[in-house]
Amino acid sequence: MSHYSQHLNAFNKLMLKSRESVTFTRETDVKDAQGVITSSSSVSDTIFVRIQKLSEEDRKITGRGVSVEGFMKMYAYTSYDMTNNGSDIEIEVGDIITRTETEGAYSYRVETIVGKWEIDNSIVHKKYLLRKIVA
Repeated sequence: MSHYSQHLNAFNKLMLKSRESVTFTRETDVKDAQGVITSSSSVSDTIFVRIQKLSEEDRKITGRGVSVEGFMKMYAYTSYDMTNNGSDIEIEVGDIITRTETEGAYSYRVETIVGKWEIDNSIVHKKYLLRKIVA
């Protein structure tokens, strides 16, 4: 078994134990030659990710200091087949992740890609920084 397969299997086991179902949304604007938005569309689907509070180490890496209110970290697969046609979509900065909890639904915007774990020139998973969207 290759190193990549070993790491992917370990990540799959972790995701099976502690993943959560969230709604992924990507909004796309179509602009005319002058930059005016003429139409908007969105892609939305349910995906499985792992979301956690930021650790002390995460705060140092992201330069967020002591104040981390509204920020979370998310581990996710490198891509998801949202159209069920084999055309995978990768999570990008600006995408929206919505968690549904007993207190209600909370939406987060993908702020940055914090890291990716690459083995044998293939990415196993990625880590993202999320910022809570306040209405």
